[in-house]
Amino acid sequence: MGDSRLAKWFIRAELEALRGMAELTPGGLAELLGYTTQSIMNWETGVNVPRRSVVKDICDVAGAEESRKRFLLFVVDNYKKPDLVANLHTRNVRMVEQGERTAGDIFKFEPEFIPGPLQLPSYHNEVLSDEGQHSEFISSALKRKLRRGRLLESRRDLPQIQVLIGYNALRHLRFMVQWERQIEVLLAASERPNWEIRVIDGLHRASRGNFDLYKPGNSPEAGPAFVYTESLDQSRYLEDAVTVRWYDQLRSEIWDMGEPIKETFSGGIQLLA
Repeated sequence: MGDSRLAKWFIRAELEALRGMAELTPGGLAELLGYTTQSIMNWETGVNVPRRSVVKDICDVAGAEESRKRFLLFVVDNYKKPDLVANLHTRNVRMVEQGERTAGDIFKFEPEFIPGPLQLPSYHNEVLSDEGQHSEFISSALKRKLRRGRLLESRRDLPQIQVLIGYNALRHLRFMVQWERQIEVLLAASERPNWEIRVIDGLHRASRGNFDLYKPGNSPEAGPAFVYTESLDQSRYLEDAVTVRWYDQLRSEIWDMGEPIKETFSGGIQLLA
């Protein structure tokens, strides 16, 4: 079985991004690390993967935050495996961020929560506080969600984005501060070009878990199609073609069961009160 195409795409994209963070040319980074410029270019184009120690040095040169470095090293350690499974200590949405940055076709399904990039700070803080997370984690996670939200909203290539939210996620809102404002944010997002947001209620085949699906679409920068899904203690990145196709079929099935969020609140946002 060959190397993970998804992992190798992520590694090269992260290495290029980290060099950009350090404001270095390929030649400048090569000089710092003691390698040739061609070696740097080979890593950033996916010709080969640098050693773990070199990746660590690049992270340090760029001043990458610890969670980012830890996840990249995890991917480097596991890129020869067909699917990536991260536990509580290594789980991270960095690969999801790359998908949000480059994929031309994005689908997000969240049965119980508002998707991260569309969360207000008040919603984020209340949900994570209820989960018992410490303040430093809550703050760093919020910055990441806000960054992801800005990135999706500002993409000029206008990817196709479908967001499906379970009605339970909306029912929970009425117990939270600024719940009306959170619904207004969702309604506004549904008006963006190439965005659709729907709401689904009742039992269906995807009731037990959330997942994201990223496909290249018409984006030349996108990596291979993949699915991101998570449980209480793991996150999984799935790229097997048969598995991705199964999730894509599930996406079509549950999407057709949803109703546009504008119809859900056609009588006003007070419906949850």
